[in-house]
Amino acid sequence: MTIRIFNSELFKNTIRLVSACLFFLVFLTSEAISQNQKISFVTDTHKKNGYLVAITTEAFKRVGYEIEVTYMPWNRALDKVVKGHEEALLAAYYTKERAETMLYSESIGQTEVVLFKRQKSIIKYSDLSDLGPYSIGMIRGAAISKEFDAADNLGKVALPSPDVMIRMLLADRIDLLVEQRKVIHTYLKDQFPNDINSLAALDPPLKVSKYFCTFSKKHSRHEKLVRAFNEGLQQIKMDGTFEKLIDEYDHP
Repeated sequence: MTIRIFNSELFKNTIRLVSACLFFLVFLTSEAISQNQKISFVTDTHKKNGYLVAITTEAFKRVGYEIEVTYMPWNRALDKVVKGHEEALLAAYYTKERAETMLYSESIGQTEVVLFKRQKSIIKYSDLSDLGPYSIGMIRGAAISKEFDAADNLGKVALPSPDVMIRMLLADRIDLLVEQRKVIHTYLKDQFPNDINSLAALDPPLKVSKYFCTFSKKHSRHEKLVRAFNEGLQQIKMDGTFEKLIDEYDHP
């Protein structure tokens, strides 16, 4: 007859080891799920604390995603997403060229792109042919309009940021600048309060542009993220949150 001796200490150690392995497996799984629900966005600095970031954050929140936004010059942000170094670009205009490398969401807002001059300037225009004699500051890498972008006869001056454009226009180093109306008004109010009435917008607008979130086609989940975002966006439009956020913030 064989007598089996039960080793209680060995049994306890085995239970501890199995429990530790299960805990570690659950931790890794939950961490992977958590990471998979995060989306890394890049965009330009002047969109920080604006309604476009708020809308994107809330729309993704409704469908279970958390976003992280890194701010940098626009041209660098665009380049990183086009090349797949970053996953998503927050608040971009549509161009056919960009659509080749990025998948677009539904629109998250719109803005007027206008020319600004010094208040005392006599410059007027009715179409682009009137702008030939003037130097025009613009954000490096920005898409303005199909006609403006193709007009090689214009004196375009590529600059890194709206505040630099404003300083150069106020200092008479450029004749005009082109940017979103709301962006320039916000910069004047926040950074140039003494010059808030020193610039004037020219009509008509060069373009009324829609904003979109875009997702690099080099990342495997781009289609899934666009579907999810559009669903969340529809939810916040249906319950009034979309318009509420636009009213709450004074800039894009």
